[in-house]
Amino acid sequence: MATNASTRRPAAAGWEILRGRLPLFAPRLFRSAAQLALLFVAARLLAPSEVGLFVVAIALYRLSGLCAQAGWRDLALQEGSSPAPVSSVITSSIVLGYTIGLLGLIMAYSSGAFFDSPKITLLLLCYSAALALAPLLQTLHGLALRRGAERGHGVAALTGEILGLAAGLAGLYAGWGVVALGLAELVTQVLILAGALFVVRFTFRLTPSGLPARRAFMAVGPEVARNVVKDGASLAPVLIVAPILGLSNAAYIYLAQRSVAFLAEMVFEPLRLFSRVAFQRAALDAISVEEARRRIGEEVKSIAPLMGLFAAPIFALVALLPQELIVVSFGEKLLPAALPLSLFAIAAAFRLPTLLDRPVLQGVGAQRAAQRVAQANAIITIIAFGVLSPFGFAYAAAAGLASAIVTSFISIWMQTRHASAPWLHALKVSAPIYTGVIALTAAVFFASRLLMETDLNEPLQLLIKIAAGFLAYVLTVLIVRPSFLRLIFHLD
Repeated sequence: MATNASTRRPAAAGWEILRGRLPLFAPRLFRSAAQLALLFVAARLLAPSEVGLFVVAIALYRLSGLCAQAGWRDLALQEGSSPAPVSSVITSSIVLGYTIGLLGLIMAYSSGAFFDSPKITLLLLCYSAALALAPLLQTLHGLALRRGAERGHGVAALTGEILGLAAGLAGLYAGWGVVALGLAELVTQVLILAGALFVVRFTFRLTPSGLPARRAFMAVGPEVARNVVKDGASLAPVLIVAPILGLSNAAYIYLAQRSVAFLAEMVFEPLRLFSRVAFQRAALDAISVEEARRRIGEEVKSIAPLMGLFAAPIFALVALLPQELIVVSFGEKLLPAALPLSLFAIAAAFRLPTLLDRPVLQGVGAQRAAQRVAQANAIITIIAFGVLSPFGFAYAAAAGLASAIVTSFISIWMQTRHASAPWLHALKVSAPIYTGVIALTAAVFFASRLLMETDLNEPLQLLIKIAAGFLAYVLTVLIVRPSFLRLIFHLD
C-alpha cells in the first residue's frame, strides 16, 4: 500500500503540535502534580480520616465545577469580537459565581454545624469561594483564546498553580490541617484570575442580562452532561466508597487512583496528541470513508504498540511494587492503599484502547459513536463501583480493574466496527512487549530476593528494583525483536 510521508511519519508533526499546546498542557499537568504533592504531604501529616474528608470535598468541588463552568469559555470565544456582548457575558458569569458562592456559604456553615467541626466549615468555605470564581475564569480563558493570548494565560495559570502549591504546603506544615488544602485551591484560583485579567486587559461594564447565561447552557448543555458522566466515573470511587466504607477507605482509594491517573496523564497525553495528528493526516486526502478507515487502521497498527511500549513497564512496576511505593511516598499508615494502587495500575494498562476511541472514531466521522462509547464506558465504571463496593474494600479496589477489562473490549469492538481498527494485528505485533513485561517481573522478583539480605534503606531498595526491572524490559524487547522499534516508529 502506498502511503505518503506525512502519513507515515507523524512524530515531527506531533512534536510541533505538542509545543503549540504546551501553554495549555503545562498548567494542567502541573496542577495534577501539585495536587499529588499536596496529597503526599497531607498523607504524612494528617490522619487517614482527615485525608478522606479532603477527598470527598474535592470530589464534590469538581462535580460542582462542571455546572459552574458550563459554556462560558465557548460563549466568550463566540462573542469576543465586540465589547457589548462580552460585557454581558462577563456580567452573567459574575452573577452566577456570586449565586454559587452564596449556596456554598450556606452549605459550609450547615455542614460545620452538623458535624460540629470548624475545619469542615473552613474547608468548604475555601472551595465555595474558589467555585464562585469558576464562571468568570472560564469567560476570561475564552477571551484569551479569542485574542491569541493563550500563551500568556498559560503562564498566568502555571504561576497561580505554583504559588497555590506553596501556600498549601506552608499551611500544612503550619498545622492548619485539611483547611490548608482548601486554601491552596482558593489561592490558586484568585491568582489565576488576577493573571487572566492582566493578560486579557478587557475593559467592560456591568450589563445585567440573562441571555448569555441561557445561551451558554443551551449551547453546551449536552457536552456538560457528557462531562458530568465522564467525571462522575473518575469520582465514583470516592463518592461511592466514602458513604459505604468510610472516609479512611475513600482516602486509600483516592490516593491510589490519583497516583495512577497522574502517571497515565504523563505517559498518554503526549501520545494522544501524536495519535490525533496521525489519524487526521491519514484521513486528510482520503477520497472515501472506506479509504479513511483503511488508512486509520494502518496507523492503529503502529500507534497502539507505541503506546503499549511506553506504558507497559511503568504500570507493571507500579503493580508489582505497590507496598514499597506507598511506604516510601506516603508512609506506613497508608499501606492499605497498596492493593488499589496495584489493581488500578493494571486497569490503566487495560484501558489503553479506550484512549484511542475519540481520535479513531472522529477520524472516520463517527462522532456520535465516540460519544456513545465514552458514555457507556463511564456508566460501566460507575455501576462496577456501586455493585462491588458494598462487599468490602478489596471488592471496591477490584471494581476499577473489572470495569477496565469490560470497557477495553467495548472500545476495541467499536473501533473495529466503525474504523476497521486492526486490534488483533496490533496485539500480535506487541508480543515483544509481553515478553519484556515477563522479564521485568522476573528481574523485580530476583532483585527483591537479593535485597532482603542487605541493610539498604527502603528508597534505595525501591530504586534498585525499578532500575533492574526497567533494564530487563528494554533489553528483552530489543533482543526478542530488534526491528520492533523501527516498525512502530516508521524508521524502516
